[in-house]
Amino acid sequence: MKPDEGQNIVVNITSVNSRGEGVARFGEDRFVLFAAGALPGEKIKGRVKKIKKSYGILEIEEIIEKSPDRRVPSCRWFEQCGGCSLQHADYELQCFLKKRALQDALMKELGSDCDYIVDDCVKSPDEWHYRNKASFPVRFDNKKSQYGFFMRDSHRVIPVDFCPVLQNPLEEAMKDIPKILEILKWPAYDEKEHLGVLRHIVLRATKSGNVSFVFVVRSFRQKDEQKKLRDLRSFLNSRGYRSFPSVFVNVNKKRGNQIFGLRTFHIAGPAFIEERIGNHILRFGPTSFFQVNPFITEKVFETAISGFKTGGRVVELYSGVGAMTLPLVGKSSFVHAVESWPEAANFLKENLFRSGFTNASVEGTTAEDFLERVDKDYCEGILLDPPRSGCSRKVIDKLLFLRPERIVYVSCNPSTLARDLKNLVGDGYKITRITPFDMFPQTTHVESVAFLEKNKADIYRIPAFFVHK
Repeated sequence: MKPDEGQNIVVNITSVNSRGEGVARFGEDRFVLFAAGALPGEKIKGRVKKIKKSYGILEIEEIIEKSPDRRVPSCRWFEQCGGCSLQHADYELQCFLKKRALQDALMKELGSDCDYIVDDCVKSPDEWHYRNKASFPVRFDNKKSQYGFFMRDSHRVIPVDFCPVLQNPLEEAMKDIPKILEILKWPAYDEKEHLGVLRHIVLRATKSGNVSFVFVVRSFRQKDEQKKLRDLRSFLNSRGYRSFPSVFVNVNKKRGNQIFGLRTFHIAGPAFIEERIGNHILRFGPTSFFQVNPFITEKVFETAISGFKTGGRVVELYSGVGAMTLPLVGKSSFVHAVESWPEAANFLKENLFRSGFTNASVEGTTAEDFLERVDKDYCEGILLDPPRSGCSRKVIDKLLFLRPERIVYVSCNPSTLARDLKNLVGDGYKITRITPFDMFPQTTHVESVAFLEKNKADIYRIPAFFVHK
C-alpha cells in the first residue's frame, strides 16, 4: 500500500541511494520512499511530497532519532547546490556508504554475494579543498546575469562566492570573477533561446598553485575583443597570482549540456596546464579530462597498473593525456593508447615524446573504431577508463572476441561498471578484486578499479563470476 501525497508518516531510514537521499520502506508492500538529507539509522517524520509508480518523495519535517554520524554541513548552499550530497555525514560513514553502493550495484546486476570481493574504500588524503577544477555556468535568468553552480535537478543557477571542496587557489580565483565579468561585458548565455555569449567559466588549478581560466562562449571573434582581453590581462597581472594564469577561450556553438566545444583560443599565460603525477610531469590542455582529486589519483593509477605483468603488450582505451599511459609504458613491452578527444590525444603524444618513450603508439580515434581493426592475440591486457556512461556494447563484444589474459577497468560509476562486468563475467572472465577510492569526498560518487582474469576453464559451461583471492 502506498502512502498518499500530503500524508505525514514516520519511517526508518535504512540506506542512501546514488543521489545521497535516505531510503525508507513503507507498509507491508515496503513501498520505497526517498528523503533528501536523511541518513541510515535515523527515524524521521516527513510529509509525502510526491508519489510515483515505484517510489515516493518524502520531505523531512522532523528527525526523531538522529544518526551519531550526522554532522553540520560546512557549506551554506549545501541543501540547494547540486554538487555535494553527503556533507551532513561523517567522513567514515561516507566511505562506508560508497563501498556499500558499489556492492549493491554488483549484486543487482550479477545476482551474487559481492561483499568479499570489494575492498574497503580508500580514503582521500583530504576530504576538503581537493578539487582542481570548477565549472561555473553563466546564465541569463530572471532578467539578470548570474554565475555559480546549478541547483539540484535543475539548470537554475545558485550564486556562490566560495566552495569548501575547491583547492585554495581556485577559491581565491573565484573572488576575481565579478571583476572579470565587468571587464569582458559578454552577455550571459540564455539556454532557452540559445542567445548570449558567455556560457561557462571553468577554473583549473595544479598542485603547485598555478591557475587557469577557461571562458566558454557561444561565439568569438578575437580581433573584435582585443581591448577587453588586454584589460583582462592587465587585471590578472595586478592580482598577485603565484604565476601569471593561463587564459583560454573555448567556443561551443551547440545547444546541450556538453560544456566544451572543439575550438580553443589561447589568450595569455602558458599554453598548457602542467601537473606532476608520480615520477612524470604531464601537460594537458584546458578542455582535456584530468582527474579532479590529484591527491588520491596516484593511488588509483598505481593500483590499476599493478594488475598487469611486467613486459606485456597492453591496449589502453580512453587514455586521456597519458596519466596512466606513462607509468604503464614503463612497465610494458608496448602500449597502444587510444583517445578520441583531439586535444587530449595531441598532448598524449607530446607527453610520451617528452618522457622519451618509444614503445607506445597513440591512436586518435574511438575505442570502437580501434578495436574493429585488431584481431585475437593482439595484446595480453586491456586497461579501460571510460566515461560515466561506461563501455558501449560494441566495445564489450570486441573485448570478448579478443579475450586478453587480463582486463583492468577503472570506473567512476558503479551502475555502469556492474552492467559491463555482468557482460564480461558471463562470457569467460572472473573478477578477482574491486577496490573503491573516494575520489570525490562530500558526494556519492566513487571511483573503482576492477580486476578481471580470463577463466581458464571451459567458459561456456562454467559461469565463474568471481574468484576469491
